[in-house]
Amino acid sequence: MSRIPNATAVERALSILDCLDSSKRGMNISELSRRLEIPKSSAHVIIVTLERLGYLERKPASLNYHLGLKAYGLGRGMMKNLSVAELRCPISGYW
Repeated sequence: MSRIPNATAVERALSILDCLDSSKRGMNISELSRRLEIPKSSAHVIIVTLERLGYLERKPASLNYHLGLKAYGLGRGMMKNLSVAELRCPISGYW
């Protein structure tokens, strides 16, 4: 049986970004760790790395993390490469 390689840290980092994308108030490390069932120490290392790279931000007076400008830039960059035809409804084929 062939095995597909697994990059757990990458999956966890993307899960953190997805989780924060759906949160209006942001989340702290403990909340993210519990919600995503990631060990707190692993969540901490990933979150601090994403913050250092600009994908996450934390206001000085808060423990909650939010998506950073670099994360939004990824979405903006993707939108620049889409044509109008690709924006149609995938099920019906209509706008």
